[in-house]
Amino acid sequence: MGKEPSSYARVCSKQFREEDFVYRVGARMFGWKKRCLEAGAVPSKNLPVCSLDRPRTEHTLDVQAQPSEYEIQQSLGTSAFSNHQDVNNEDGLEDVPAAALAFRREIGIQVNPLDAVRHQPLSIAHVKTQKDLSVIGGLPCYQLFYNICVVYTESRMLMQAKSFCLCNEDAVLMTMMKLHHNVPFLLIGVLSGIHRTTAADVFEATIATLAEILQTAVFWSSKEAVVDNLTVHFKEYRNVCAALDCTEIPLQRPKDLESQLLTYSWYKGTYTAKVVVCETPGGHIIFMSKAYGGRASDSFITKEI
Repeated sequence: MGKEPSSYARVCSKQFREEDFVYRVGARMFGWKKRCLEAGAVPSKNLPVCSLDRPRTEHTLDVQAQPSEYEIQQSLGTSAFSNHQDVNNEDGLEDVPAAALAFRREIGIQVNPLDAVRHQPLSIAHVKTQKDLSVIGGLPCYQLFYNICVVYTESRMLMQAKSFCLCNEDAVLMTMMKLHHNVPFLLIGVLSGIHRTTAADVFEATIATLAEILQTAVFWSSKEAVVDNLTVHFKEYRNVCAALDCTEIPLQRPKDLESQLLTYSWYKGTYTAKVVVCETPGGHIIFMSKAYGGRASDSFITKEI
């Protein structure tokens, strides 16, 4: 390496010959084992071999060319001719040897071990009954679900050019499940067979499209429709058209201090978003205000709308 060796440097004695060593006077007589190398001695035994100097063995695969269709036909024809004693005279068919048939079957078999099937328990294909659909997504019937999916598919093609790893029906079902149960994206990813970040991206894109197409479903009902759908508890209050309620939705803790001050609700003891929901006595939502921070009072929001 070009470095000057020190006086205490040591080398491996197995790399030098016996003639390269110098013994002190009387060393052999008294059995002294300490010895020194001659000046200019060069290692000549048991030298290490560089990886580039090692002999290489060429590993070649024994690849056999696949026989053509003509060769297979010739092989089958020759085998059938050589075994003509097995001819069935009644049917006019020959018993081709089993080895030739097995050989032809193996030629046609192609297996791709990398073609893995994604496990997806949360899919509309696994929802067998309307009760299951109601439990998962809160939708009462298949007809409503597929009507939403049809409009969603048309709107998504206009609003989003990027495609999902899930079909449109499964994306809508996953979004409805998130809204109905508020389960974490980690669990949704496991049920959908995708990563949690992918599930969050699909939900974010799907909820924006559904908000555009479902906002027309929130409309102010007529007086006659409200009276015709009164419940037992409102039979004595036939003049009531709607009931107002300030609903608080829990949020994660915001990162910045200003958002924490605006969203913290002393009533709930956590960070919330507050909206005014207007419902008919029959339970139909006919109005929803924009979202406010949990710090805003109910009277302030009611005056604003």
